Amino acid sequence: MIAALNYDLCNLQICSENHCLKLNSAKTDAILFGKPTERKYFLQQYLNNIVLDGSAVKFNDKVRSLGVWIDQDLRFTDHISMCLQRAYASLKLLYHNAFSEGPISHLVHSVREQTFVAYLISYAAKIGPAKDIKSGAASRHSICCTYLVLPVFFLLNMCLK
Repeated sequence: MIAALNYDLCNLQICSENHCLKLNSAKTDAILFGKPTERKYFLQQYLNNIVLDGSAVKFNDKVRSLGVWIDQDLRFTDHISMCLQRAYASLKLLYHNAFSEGPISHLVHSVREQTFVAYLISYAAKIGPAKDIKSGAASRHSICCTYLVLPVFFLLNMCLK
């Protein structure tokens, strides 16, 4: 069984080199699925016997593949908790910006509202009478200028009052 795994790893390495890819044996991790007793037995017996490019493959309880954390029980608890942490941080930021209070909180609200209105106006121009104008660098430039210029004008207006 171990000889077959090592043979498959060798074939995978040859195939990847034929396609100009290099497997980094130092960064290669493995995960073992199965019942806990079977996993424990396998790791005790064959831990250092699976070899890639002359070095033993490391076994971990969880690995990250294409941005998804996979654990050996296939419960995805680590991945779900990471997603919840990111969502909570984003919602917390939105909450603090939306319900900000203090001496300059009106600046935060007004700038955000003006920027959003400018974005809607520039979007409406592309679906209204000016929809035949090709979208390209000019339209991206106008949207970018709208985002940058309106808050500056608003702050200048507040300073001049």
